[in-house]
Amino acid sequence: MSNKDVILSNQAELTDLQIAKAEEIQNHLAKVKDGADSIINAIQAKNADNKLGLADDLNKFVAVYDELIHAQGDIAEVIAALKGIKGMDEAHD
Repeated sequence: MSNKDVILSNQAELTDLQIAKAEEIQNHLAKVKDGADSIINAIQAKNADNKLGLADDLNKFVAVYDELIHAQGDIAEVIAALKGIKGMDEAHD
């Protein structure tokens, strides 16, 4: 095995590890989103007429939820980039 092959092999392993970790983060974010959806829906149902005075709290939670959605988009871009790098590396083998 040439030095180039060893380097490419090691780089592929590192890229695979990065992809796996990014996909794990993506799965965690999806679980958090599902939980947040449940909480938001429950609060909206219980506070439909705002008698509990939770509208401001719900709005704050929705702002956090928006950041979660943004993070999901970011991690999807990272995964796509890493898979693109892996594809380029494999094409150069």
